[in-house]
Amino acid sequence: MAVSRSPRRTNPITIALGALLTFGVLLFLFSSPSTTLPTKRTFLASKQAAYNALSQPSLPFRKAKTGEAQAPPPVVHYHMNNVTTSSTPIENRETVLILTPLARFYQEYWDNLLSLTYPHDLISLGFIIPKGREGNAATSALQAQIAKTQASTQKKRFASITILRQDTEPPLASQNEAERHALANQKARRAAMSKA
Repeated sequence: MAVSRSPRRTNPITIALGALLTFGVLLFLFSSPSTTLPTKRTFLASKQAAYNALSQPSLPFRKAKTGEAQAPPPVVHYHMNNVTTSSTPIENRETVLILTPLARFYQEYWDNLLSLTYPHDLISLGFIIPKGREGNAATSALQAQIAKTQASTQKKRFASITILRQDTEPPLASQNEAERHALANQKARRAAMSKA
């Protein structure tokens, strides 16, 4: 049977450290955090914040001017556990996001997007376009189609369209179809897409 220690044999420094630690833990648990995230209302008051119902609002990322220290891009967390779907998505006004990596602009792809029967005001489009000559051509062709579509009737307009330009070099020097889709190049391509 274990015999308990008498308090006079315990070191007073141990008791003082234990009391200090207990006080620190209680102070930590019951104090309000010193840095709080901005509330949705105050953050969106600036009218510059990007907002999604599934995540915290964030400001758009802008590249720093030459000579300035570049701040890191915003990190937006999407809580996918909060996503719900139903058997009647149109009636429930459920939104859809279509993300497309785009090395070249294909008019047929754009025409297919326009012919979708799901209401366009519930569809957001996102495009990731590589840096370089082909990317510049794809961007200008895409922007021309976007301007035409978004200026037309309300039925054809999409909820939002985002174009992201890669600021890193593509992993392959050549962008021809056969080389780009070769199995040996897929790891490097997918790593570059995720980095973008």
